[in-house]
Amino acid sequence: MTASYLKNHIWTRFFSASWFSTGTGERNKHGRLYQFRPHFYWLPLLGLYTGGRINELCQLYIGDIKQSESGIYYLDFNLDTPDKTDIDGQDSIKSNKTDKTLKTVNSKRITPLHSHLIKLGFPAYIKSLSDAGHKRLFPELKRDAIKGYGKPAGSWFNERFLGKQLHIPLDGKRTFHSFRHNFITALNEQGVPSDIIAQLAGHSRGATETTGRYRKDAEAERLLTYIELLNYELPLIKPLIISDGLDAISDALRRKTQPL
Repeated sequence: MTASYLKNHIWTRFFSASWFSTGTGERNKHGRLYQFRPHFYWLPLLGLYTGGRINELCQLYIGDIKQSESGIYYLDFNLDTPDKTDIDGQDSIKSNKTDKTLKTVNSKRITPLHSHLIKLGFPAYIKSLSDAGHKRLFPELKRDAIKGYGKPAGSWFNERFLGKQLHIPLDGKRTFHSFRHNFITALNEQGVPSDIIAQLAGHSRGATETTGRYRKDAEAERLLTYIELLNYELPLIKPLIISDGLDAISDALRRKTQPL
């Protein structure tokens, strides 16, 4: 069953969660952020503004978030590390060097970061992760041997967040994949050429493993114009409090209960 286009009242429900309106989670009586993880905040926003599949986003490394010489930030979806896998489609490919897979060869691509993500502090958060010694974008996620890093995040979003917290029927019409559907629909509505949409969505050949850094930088600059056309009607979202995000990661790793 395909994901439905999300109407404005659904956006309001999604992005009215407390961590969006406050930029943090609630601490327990011991001061721990046991019921909050940074991916609660960043994954829906990244899904909405990049069209990334959940496992593609969950398995990103800090080094996969790059900045061009002209200052443009972009995600580099690639096969460069040994633990990436794909559960988003059956037509996956695998690198002969690693066990990373993406849905198709076209899924190796770059996607510029929308200015809203920049304003919310995503680059600053990435720097703080790196400064803290982390290697992955979401170090709090535990990798499933078969379904990758996306499994715990998908269970949280589709079952606990949508189902239990927002009481949205778990009928397959609204899932994390709905963000990707909306991304494509919104670009269509803005009149973006179909070949550009296909490239941004990973439906046609984009950047590859052999694409040089300078070419990727140039591609990011070219594609940013189209990404900036995205204009969603969202509730007010506050920047993530970075120190709290790092505390939440530490609490998750301390308890070894990453699947929240």
